[in-house]
Amino acid sequence: MAFLTASCSARNTAFKTSADLSLMSGSNREYRLQVGDEIQLKFYLSPELDQEVIVRPDGRISLQLLDDVAAVGLTPMELDRIVTESYRTELRNPEITVIVKRLAAKVYVGGEVRQPRFVAHTGSLTVLQAVFEAGGFTDTAEPSSVILLRRLNDDKGFAAKLDLKKVMSAEAEDIALMPSDIIFIPKSRIAEVNLFVEQYITKMIPVPFSVPMQ
Repeated sequence: MAFLTASCSARNTAFKTSADLSLMSGSNREYRLQVGDEIQLKFYLSPELDQEVIVRPDGRISLQLLDDVAAVGLTPMELDRIVTESYRTELRNPEITVIVKRLAAKVYVGGEVRQPRFVAHTGSLTVLQAVFEAGGFTDTAEPSSVILLRRLNDDKGFAAKLDLKKVMSAEAEDIALMPSDIIFIPKSRIAEVNLFVEQYITKMIPVPFSVPMQ
């Protein structure tokens, strides 16, 4: 089993706050395709080529008239451009739209919840919703010190500390999750990100997360 590991560039790395996360999420909200996603391709001038495909475990999709196309990690718009350009050798004026019909994405909720597990991310999911999907807080949970880990790309990620007590009392807004986010609910308050990663994450959450923290 692979365990979560993370490294930080400095020993005094601070957690992101909810406000930081809200500011950052706007530029990182565009969905990127994952293994298992179901995609529909519509050919407006050649409807006989319309097809639905699933992103395979190797990250590729199989398309009529073309070789396999890499899809994992691309946005639907990026895949649209690649597929359209590829079909120019087969069609005179390809007009293609890529539609994501079903997401296979998940987030992981661990720590002091009643049922630590992966939770399906179907396109709209918040931190508090994910916690409740995992059975809710245990009696020993510290909801004012919830940790959210998020990848930004292949070599960067960040940790944010969230106060879900304020969310539950309507004093703060809930945070929208991205596919592959990791949520950890501790027993006690956590002050410093590096110590948290070393003491908790590497030992307790069965999800790979080996990027340096931003």
